[in-house]
Amino acid sequence: MVQGINDRLYSYAFIIGEADKNTGKRVVYVSADMGAMFTAVKLEVIKRLKADYGDLYNDDNVMLAATHTYVSNAGYSHQQLYQIASTDDTLAGYSSQNFNAIVNGIVTSIKRAHANLTPGTLSLAQGELKGATVNRSEFAYNNNNDAKDLDSNVNETMTQLRLNDADGTPVGLINWFALHPTSFSNKFMHLSADNKGFTQRGAEKIFGGASDKPFVAAFANADEGDMLAAGGNANSKPGFQGSDNEWENVRRDGQMQLDKAVELWHQGVPVAGPVDVRALD
Repeated sequence: MVQGINDRLYSYAFIIGEADKNTGKRVVYVSADMGAMFTAVKLEVIKRLKADYGDLYNDDNVMLAATHTYVSNAGYSHQQLYQIASTDDTLAGYSSQNFNAIVNGIVTSIKRAHANLTPGTLSLAQGELKGATVNRSEFAYNNNNDAKDLDSNVNETMTQLRLNDADGTPVGLINWFALHPTSFSNKFMHLSADNKGFTQRGAEKIFGGASDKPFVAAFANADEGDMLAAGGNANSKPGFQGSDNEWENVRRDGQMQLDKAVELWHQGVPVAGPVDVRALD
């Protein structure tokens, strides 16, 4: 059972569109401090956006993603299997209060992004962050036919999109790096955004502290699959043990990502051109 809140869980919303604010194409990207994103959440988010914006934001151009923190709330899926997995000692596996709080938070963040739309520029940077992650299932990985052809059994590439106002003022970043937010162990009983939350707060302080304009930093997940923090956590199985100090593990893993993000900050290549979306069935 959750015993309290260690740090707040947030929804980080970005809208990238063509110059014509009223008719140009646009895409919405949201990274939320959640364990998983479910279809029910997206359907309700789109429904509420439609009530205010018509077809401007729809199933095609709105992408919702979860950071996959393991110490977030549960009980917001409409699928029975996840409700069974979320069952607590009250025998409740679904909470309409949780569901609505999540939907309201995501919709509010998108509306704020819409209200703050302004001309700006984008730049993209990539780099390797080595030593931060390990593969938790090497035996399974090595059964892949191409495993021997790759340099590493984890994805060590960090990708970062920087968003500037037209006058050059930084207004946000989206960072993708594959790492399970499990620096807090399964013995930790408070809600938290884990190592991704640590990094988000740090980045907003570093990059947004010199301006009076809002700055939004999302440290989203990538293909985290079997990728764990190399340092483990306070209750990891043998071979993956971390510090007994829960917060030390979070600080360690968050700081590694933050340091790399700072390194990439001035290395971006300008991104320009039309905006469009593609979705795979």
